[in-house]
Amino acid sequence: MSESTEYHFLDLLIDDCEDGLRQVALASDNLTIQWRALPAGGLREMLNLLRDRNGDYLQLNVGRLFSDAAVFLVRRETIISFKVTSEQRPGDLVLMHLTEATISRLEDALVDAIEDWGP
Repeated sequence: MSESTEYHFLDLLIDDCEDGLRQVALASDNLTIQWRALPAGGLREMLNLLRDRNGDYLQLNVGRLFSDAAVFLVRRETIISFKVTSEQRPGDLVLMHLTEATISRLEDALVDAIEDWGP
């Protein structure tokens, strides 16, 4: 009897832009998002948020999608999500919950990215 192995991919791409800001692209099984203006120390803060599931609510600003939309990594109890909000008309534009497999792969990718790019 053969045993099937389920594979979950995740690509985390980081690039320095001409204006000195970092651009990030994340692609996984069911999620693709790209943003810019990753704050200094943002990779380490993202990793810390993923690893610490204790606490009620934490919202970490990880950059900008457009000139008027902020991207957040959010922890609500044990649920981890990416959220995009508009500054023009306050409110959520997009809310994407991450699966446990995606969270695990993102943790691994962030560890590698911190080694290559710094925190």
